[in-house]
This record gives sequence, C-alpha cells and structure tokens, in this order.
Amino acid sequence: MTDSGSSYLNNAALDGGVFYLDYSSLTLSDATMDTNYAVNGGIFSGYDKTPLVIDQTTVIINTITLGKGGIGYFNENPAFSSTTDTFTISISDTTVTSSASDLEGGSFYINTN
Repeated sequence: MTDSGSSYLNNAALDGGVFYLDYSSLTLSDATMDTNYAVNGGIFSGYDKTPLVIDQTTVIINTITLGKGGIGYFNENPAFSSTTDTFTISISDTTVTSSASDLEGGSFYINTN
C-alpha cells in the first residue's frame, strides 16, 4: 500500500492505532499522524517482517501505547517467517514529537526472536 498526503488524527486500536500490517507493505509520505493510541504500536503494528517506508516530511505527534512501541510494534512469528526474510524499516526526512510507551520502545519495538 502507498499513501501520500493523508492525515490520521485521534485513532485507537488494540494493535496499530492507524495501520495493522500482516504480510503486507506500506510506503507513507507527506503524512501527518497526530494523537493516535494503541496497546502495541501507537501508529503501526507489523508482523512477519513487514516492509515499512516513512518518507518526505511525515510528522508524527503524540503517539502513546500502553504496551510496546510508541510509534511502531514489529514482531516476527518464527513459525511462519522465512529465515531469509528480514524486517525492512526505512525512515527519512521525518519529524517525531512526543512518542511514549508504558513498557518497551518509546518509539519502536522490534522483536526478531
């Protein structure tokens, strides 16, 4: 999925306050994320080595989780993942303000088992 120029405000979910990615990829550019919440991954939650690209003046403000990964929570399931796959997360030209997690990873939590 590719998304450009969107705003995501005041969203909430159990995993991934805005995006839940499972066996999928996301390229996000020129976007604004403001006041999004989740138990894990305030904006993004990804499983099984999901590719994520955040680029071109994406602004992330006030993301909060009660669990892990204030902005993103990425967790590999070794039962279903190929040993040759890797997590790919690319972030450039991005501003992050006020990202918090109650447990681990104030911005990102990545578990590759």
